[in-house]
Amino acid sequence: MATRGWAQVLNPSQIIRGTKAIAHELGCSPRTISKLVAEKRLPARHGFSGGRTSPLVIERKALDAFKRGQED
Repeated sequence: MATRGWAQVLNPSQIIRGTKAIAHELGCSPRTISKLVAEKRLPARHGFSGGRTSPLVIERKALDAFKRGQED
């Protein structure tokens, strides 16, 4: 399986893949994740091939930074 871009250099444990998985980490609904991405408030992007049907992916440290920003 070939990957492109930043996903090549990251360990799989450093990437959270899928809207449901990201929502679980934040304790919200998948719809909320979609809204945050559309508003460009959450630094997630469509994974590997980049198409609109590709799953969302986010780096764990970017998600942790987002969580810290929400706590303030």
